[in-house]
Amino acid sequence: MEKQLRRQKDIISTYRRALDASSIVAITDSQGIITYVNDNFCRISGYSADELIGHTHSIINSGYHTRDFFSELWRTITSGQIWRGEIRNRAKDGNYYWVETTIVPFPDEYGQAGSYVSIRHDITARKEKKELKYRLLFDHSREGLIIARPECTFVEVNKAACDMLGYTHDELMLLTTPQITVATDPLLPIATDRLLREGSYEGRLQFCRSDGSVIDTEISTAIYTDENGESRSYMSMRDITERLKADKALQESERKFRALIENSRDGIAITNENWEITYLSPAIYEILGFTPEELKNTNAAELLHPEDLETHLPLLMELGTGQRTHATRLLRVRRKDGQWRWIEATATNQINDPAVGAMVTNFRDITERKEAEEKLALLNQSLERKIEERTHELKESNKALQSFSYIAAHDLQAPLRVLNGYAAILLNEHSAGLDEEGREMVGTILHKTKQASQLVKDLLAFSRASHAVMQRTSVDMTEMVRAIIDSMAMAGYDITRTEVHLHDLGTVSCDRGLIQQVWTNLITNALKYSAKKDRPLITIGMENTLTGRVYYIKDNGAGFNMELAPKLFEVFARLHSGEEFEGTGIGLALVRNIIVRHGGRIWADARVNEGAAFYFTLPQ
Repeated sequence: MEKQLRRQKDIISTYRRALDASSIVAITDSQGIITYVNDNFCRISGYSADELIGHTHSIINSGYHTRDFFSELWRTITSGQIWRGEIRNRAKDGNYYWVETTIVPFPDEYGQAGSYVSIRHDITARKEKKELKYRLLFDHSREGLIIARPECTFVEVNKAACDMLGYTHDELMLLTTPQITVATDPLLPIATDRLLREGSYEGRLQFCRSDGSVIDTEISTAIYTDENGESRSYMSMRDITERLKADKALQESERKFRALIENSRDGIAITNENWEITYLSPAIYEILGFTPEELKNTNAAELLHPEDLETHLPLLMELGTGQRTHATRLLRVRRKDGQWRWIEATATNQINDPAVGAMVTNFRDITERKEAEEKLALLNQSLERKIEERTHELKESNKALQSFSYIAAHDLQAPLRVLNGYAAILLNEHSAGLDEEGREMVGTILHKTKQASQLVKDLLAFSRASHAVMQRTSVDMTEMVRAIIDSMAMAGYDITRTEVHLHDLGTVSCDRGLIQQVWTNLITNALKYSAKKDRPLITIGMENTLTGRVYYIKDNGAGFNMELAPKLFEVFARLHSGEEFEGTGIGLALVRNIIVRHGGRIWADARVNEGAAFYFTLPQ
């Protein structure tokens, strides 16, 4: 018997040593007063056995767990049941440590709980690692995370939630759930009801930002019990405001495009790579007389004219196999009533586009245009023949006119020279036999024959300018005008008393001879109409404008009434009488003819007795 008792004591001693070596052990009485602690308890808590024995475990209470947590613990062990759980304690130096705890109640001789043995294991490292992992996931999550109490105050919020709602961490922790949700959001009562009834909710919800703006979010929330046995709600939130805007814009864009497609007179067909129709826009009814449903799943090639199918079949195969991605062709397509219509079709292979995954063909009915083009081609052929005939007739007419002008001019010059010669002889050799009236009559004959001769010369010049073949060369306009002025001085024009200001005119591509005629006529007119002024002034220059160069010649002479300006460049049009200023009325008509042939334009500005200004342009 003694051996058995000694053996049992040895076994118990062995168990105790093993337990003391591997665990943190404490024994309390029925009131929770510590009656025993092992060395591991002292080591991890930092207290000596004397400091611990006689006290309750409140000496190492960290304040982390709630009163309800410990109340539930005591209810369990006082009812004779074993309690297991994790507890955070505080050591003597203030550091916290976690222990995995098992509390076993031992009854006394009366069957009541007489003492409690607590067996603990240090899990601080494991808890810290788990807490660190949780904290990293919580703090760095791209989704907003909020943990709240049943009374809607916050236990913790992460940075993403703060950024999403526009608050700092401390500001958000002072708020409650109702303060950040939108009271008028129709989904709020649904979310609240489902969370309370089912313990979770997933869906959309609106939140108020600190600046008063509203954001749309997708949330996932659930109610759970934490390690203290307290009810908590966990919510993750993702801002989908921009996505909803984009979705709304996409839907609006889709509605617009669908409206455009369904109301367009052009047709749109969607087919697979074998040209089997999967979609047709409503325009097909106006174009071919079929409804979209009648042609669905039909092969588009069956509608083509046999000749066009034979011609374009290789192209259709290349498009279907992706050898070509785009092509536009004119085709004849059969209407429902059997007529053939000309269709302009543009096909695009978008099989590899994930958003399309099909062949897309845009087409329009161009039958009327095709018929009009054919009629126009026939008309053009007819017109070309008529133009050739009229051109030939015009050339012959111009040749005859030039011959007539040349012959008429020479034939007119001969009698004028005879009249002029006889009148001159009569005046010079027989003047003594003439009275005053006779001499005046002979003088008039001389003047009129000279005038008629000049008119013939001007007509010849006008004819040559109208029919001469232009030969453009680069011309220094300043040198040309200076040479004209010098030649006029040598020809007897009164240049010396006229003040001429010649500015730089630059270089231009033109027919030298014709433009020289322009300047000669304009300078002659300026000299003639300013000759009666006390100080004649002529200014010649060029201005660069937005539309190109503008050449001008201005004088301070007789000018003219601008109401008569529209007739200024007509043949034989004169704004002054022959007695006042000599002239044939052809010079300015000749100038206009030359400028127009060069592709330019000419105009004038004047005031009576205040001078005149002539402007003209020459294309560069």
